[in-house]
Amino acid sequence: MFQVGDKIVHPMHGAGIVDSIVQKKV
Repeated sequence: MFQVGDKIVHPMHGAGIVDSIVQKKV
């Protein structure tokens, strides 16, 4: 599901390094 930088703790809390994707899904 996530890529780019991965390292996600919680896709809903955005505690990771998936900049591009996280900022687009959050």
